[in-house]
Amino acid sequence: MFLSFFSFSPDGSNSREFACGDYVFLPSSGSVFNPDSVIINDGSGEADYANNQHCESVVFTGDPSHIHVFLFKEFDLAEGDTLRIYIGRQLCGEWYLEFTKENPPLLDTWQYEYNESQYVFEFITDSVGTAGGWEILTLMVGWADQFWMSADVHTESGDDLFALVEMYNGGDMISCYSSNCMLYWQYFPALYEGIVVKAFNNSDHRRGITTLDIIILKKHILGLQPITSPYKLIAADVNNSGDLSVLDIIEMRKLILGITDTFANNQSWRFLNDCYELDVDGDLYGNIVDSVICTGFFPEPFPWFTGVKVGDLNESATN
Repeated sequence: MFLSFFSFSPDGSNSREFACGDYVFLPSSGSVFNPDSVIINDGSGEADYANNQHCESVVFTGDPSHIHVFLFKEFDLAEGDTLRIYIGRQLCGEWYLEFTKENPPLLDTWQYEYNESQYVFEFITDSVGTAGGWEILTLMVGWADQFWMSADVHTESGDDLFALVEMYNGGDMISCYSSNCMLYWQYFPALYEGIVVKAFNNSDHRRGITTLDIIILKKHILGLQPITSPYKLIAADVNNSGDLSVLDIIEMRKLILGITDTFANNQSWRFLNDCYELDVDGDLYGNIVDSVICTGFFPEPFPWFTGVKVGDLNESATN
């Protein structure tokens, strides 16, 4: 994981440790190469945390203009227990993060980044059930050390799409974020070299597929009204066989009738690298590129993807 490039240990072994209830000061002298960091946890050590407790830790920062990152290392709560992180000075403020057994945080990602002068950690447990607890590595990283990378995910007609955008380094996923058109990450720039970026959305295979799509595909197969858009041709290959046939129609019909809920050999959406031109007269299906490989000190090329809803031949799907 990319944190191993920094001078502190990714498990926080070089960081000062505080338990819930302590007051913490996070200096502003660090940088992305040597960030100031502290560990805040539930205070139970190796044991499970106690019932019927209500503790608060206040984290004061040296400079609110810097970015502060909450990196969750452990999270295990029993049902009914809650961890809240208030962003700003007031514990009664409306802006806070709330995590429970049913709504856990993402672990080991830079998902939680803010710039405030104070944060409050509030941990509340009830009288029933207990668990291993939580541990958060809190970092201060200067604005000047931020390197931004964007991903644009859209339809063929240019409408914004929601997708999960994952980044891989040597085959290991180093981050995963939700994207709605423009998405930003903050990374040590040397990591851009060789980074592979992909987009995913495999939910609701039936969305956007109707009998009208079957009619469009039938007309194409019969030569009555050929599909000319390369993206629509990819969408029509619902069984991912590399050509269009009555088998694609059969699979679409099963999905519409509720006989099946997912495609047997395909994703709900496919996301194609915009840097590659699709050739309908050549080997269209054999030359699909669904990832972006960054090659420079800065993220070049930028990750731009066109999303294709499989089975939707008239772009009626919204996501």
